[in-house]
Amino acid sequence: MIERKKGNKNKKDKIQKLLKEYKTHIDFMDTMQRNNYKFAENYIRFQKRKYPDFWEVDCISFLEDAIVLQKNLRR
Repeated sequence: MIERKKGNKNKKDKIQKLLKEYKTHIDFMDTMQRNNYKFAENYIRFQKRKYPDFWEVDCISFLEDAIVLQKNLRR
């Protein structure tokens, strides 16, 4: 049980780290980008409520893809 909690904490820390990184790529003066960031935050909250046992893996994948997409858009 302790190992699972420790693993979840590491995943939650990674999610927060990815969310902060994603935020650095967002231009908050652009309405679309600002709305995309709000969507990402709401998506994480929804996944946490709806799928409490495995939401972390899905959110990590989602944020990694969102960061790649945002980097490609800013080029």
